[in-house]
Amino acid sequence: MILETLITTNNETGDRHIAAMGPRFEGSDFAKEGLQKMVLRPYPETRTLKNLLTMGVGVVHITDNVFNIVRAALNREKSKEDKEFNRQLAETIEQTCCRYASFRVIHSNVESMPPQLYCQLNHWTRNRDFIGFNRAKNAIIEMAILVTRVRFLPKSEIDEAIVKSKIIVDKTGAEQEMQSYEFLIDYLNDYYQNETGQADLPD
Repeated sequence: MILETLITTNNETGDRHIAAMGPRFEGSDFAKEGLQKMVLRPYPETRTLKNLLTMGVGVVHITDNVFNIVRAALNREKSKEDKEFNRQLAETIEQTCCRYASFRVIHSNVESMPPQLYCQLNHWTRNRDFIGFNRAKNAIIEMAILVTRVRFLPKSEIDEAIVKSKIIVDKTGAEQEMQSYEFLIDYLNDYYQNETGQADLPD
């Protein structure tokens, strides 16, 4: 089972890094917290991979808060420089997530592409039940994935995703999904303004 999560790791000096990732969990007894192993596939050159190869430990958070997922996925430039931002976001994630568990890397295959890290999960801490993602939350996650690839995708594909996501969020979303959508639009506006001098996004 692959599930969108948030992964926090530390480097040698204790600086925290947050990444949105979809681990493959082994085991299906989610209700009884039977998920004890997972496989991470961080891209080469990422700080998540570097931290896990160096330190060997991290924390995985299962959350239904898509705004936290979006912020973790897109605030890369800010988080590179702002240690306080990372600390505060990590605390928010831990307090608002459904459950979390520490893990350690028990085997790594850095020759594969992307690298694969096999992890053993420790005891899960439960804050509340995870009931999944509704249509609006799913739409935000899919849109965020495309936005992280904005440098490689044609603008027409991004525009199409905006139109489809807006319809779903308007119909089935709440304040959190609306906030996430606006965050993504602001990110795209800033990117296209910097790259082309104009945003010209669909309404």
